[in-house]
Amino acid sequence: MDIEEILSPWFESIDDPEAFQESLAQKLIERYSNTEYGAGKNAIDEFPAADYNILKPHLDEVENGNITALLPEPPLFWAMTRGTTSTSKFIPITKTDLEEKMKCGPRVFCAYLLRKMRFDILGGTVLNLNFPSVLGKMKDGKEYGYSSGFYFKTHTEKYGIDIVPDQKKIDPLIGLSKKDWENRFDLAYHEALGKNITMVTGVTQVMKQFATFVKKKHGKYPKQLWDTKVLVCSSTVGINTKLKPALKALYGDVDVLEVYGATEGIYAQQFDRPCVTPNYDMYYFEVEVKGKIKMLHEMKKREIGKLIISSSLFPRYKIGDLIKCNGDPYFTVIGRDRRFTVLKHYVESFFY
Repeated sequence: MDIEEILSPWFESIDDPEAFQESLAQKLIERYSNTEYGAGKNAIDEFPAADYNILKPHLDEVENGNITALLPEPPLFWAMTRGTTSTSKFIPITKTDLEEKMKCGPRVFCAYLLRKMRFDILGGTVLNLNFPSVLGKMKDGKEYGYSSGFYFKTHTEKYGIDIVPDQKKIDPLIGLSKKDWENRFDLAYHEALGKNITMVTGVTQVMKQFATFVKKKHGKYPKQLWDTKVLVCSSTVGINTKLKPALKALYGDVDVLEVYGATEGIYAQQFDRPCVTPNYDMYYFEVEVKGKIKMLHEMKKREIGKLIISSSLFPRYKIGDLIKCNGDPYFTVIGRDRRFTVLKHYVESFFY
């Protein structure tokens, strides 16, 4: 793993986000021009800000074989969202998109290693609590599954990371019922027992559920079984505030690292503060603040806005999240774009 190669483009983009975003915009326009959706458009702001429902008819065309309806290259795989806020969405994963995620995925851990000089962690084993990566096939014959499992499987194959359980053992245990989760947790527990588990990675809620399961069934918390050093957490808000005390109570004296990612992309990760810093070199970030759209890096401290992201997949995608600026390049994703999200955020700020 070349830490400099992984981190240098990110650090450079943090130092000069305006230049990196302008350069990225030109590259993205070239990609979009090769699609029916982007034909005749010469700038990012010529596209409408669109949510999944608006893009869905174009994605249906892609699945039915008309790839250039929305994409400049064919999907390798389709990732399915968990459907916690609505019905599950299906997002295409292309070669370019996957390469970008592979570059962004290790950044949170590499930045941590660089700051803490804790290279001893690399000598241990990673506990894998991710979802199954393969669930079935789409109309185009490509496999679909959960993005967390798919990305983790790809990362470990590329970097040769020692993990338990192997993603190939998790994949047959599909389903989201209580029994399904218990089967996966049983597999993880028995595979990890006796191992030097230095890091745990996965969806934050699943980490908590796993710890509760282990205590209930085996009488011990993870902190009593493994000397874990780091938790790499994703897929929820409040990781570094309301959730950190519970995670440390379950896993011991661990460092909690936050990743802001979704099925559609790995957008930001923790750097040197308990919040996230955007991947300005990979994604084009806009934000709607009080009805007006501006660049994310132009946000003022304490402003809250609706995030709009252009990537190698989609132009101006309204992901549905609200983000708060803590002073660029530090941000906090406070939750979904709903009526009481901002109020809830400020109320919880008094307690955490």
